[in-house]
This record gives sequence, structure tokens and C-alpha cells, in this order.
Amino acid sequence: MHPQPTLEHKLPVTVLSGVLGAGKTDWPGNVLRSKGFFWLASRPDAAGEWSQAGGIVRHGPAGIWWDAAPREHWPTDPEHLARIEAEFDGDYGARREEIVFIGQNLQPERTREILDGGLLSEDEMAAGPRAWKALDDPFPRWFAEKSED
Repeated sequence: MHPQPTLEHKLPVTVLSGVLGAGKTDWPGNVLRSKGFFWLASRPDAAGEWSQAGGIVRHGPAGIWWDAAPREHWPTDPEHLARIEAEFDGDYGARREEIVFIGQNLQPERTREILDGGLLSEDEMAAGPRAWKALDDPFPRWFAEKSED
């Protein structure tokens, strides 16, 4: 996801001191709870965690994506490894947005449209990870990230 539009209300949330949606959500339908993981292009190795209950929506670090972790830190049991590797896709490993919405009268198409508004454009996507790291990222710092220089 592009960090700037995600924070600047293209997604229907308000950001105050690291809390998304403090007292305000604008999702179509009656979203009671949403949770999951997201990938900010400006933080290629960091997995973000999204958690919303009622009017409180929070974001923060969930850790790093598996392919950003040294292989010696991966689980060794074959079943767990198979689950991790099954999530890998092309050039981006397991990086993805995976958010579940629970509620009443939800409008999946409209919700998807809102979330898609936070994605990189085709040109931004084609520019690659070095360009993504230079995107304006107004989210609070989660943890010290390694330099790829």
C-alpha cells in the first residue's frame, strides 16, 4: 500500500498519534471489527498489523516478512515451512494485504474499492523497491529498519 494516501484519508480512517480511526470510521456498512496484515511499500521488510474494534483502529509493526528474515531464523519443521512457502508469490515473497472485515450490511465491492485507492499506481509499482523507500511516509516509526545501501 502507498503510505501517503493510506494516511491521508483515501482510506476512510483518521490518524491521531499512531491510532487510526480514533472515534471515527467511515467504512461502508456497519464494520464491527477488522484485523489483519498490510505491506507499506515504503517499508519493504516490515509487516504492518491492522486491528479495529468499534471506533478504535490501530496500526503498528507485526514483525518482518519471512523472506526478509535470515533463513536460519525460519522454523525447521517441514509442515510450518510448507505453509510459509505456500504464501510466497513472485518477486514479493509473502508480502500482501490481508484484512478481514466482520460486521453487518457490509459492501464488499465498495470496501475493496476504498482499499484499492491505497495501492501503488502501475508506474509506482514498476519503479521498484528503491523508489518505494523514498515515498513520503507519514506513519510513525515502528522500529529501526535496516539500510539496503
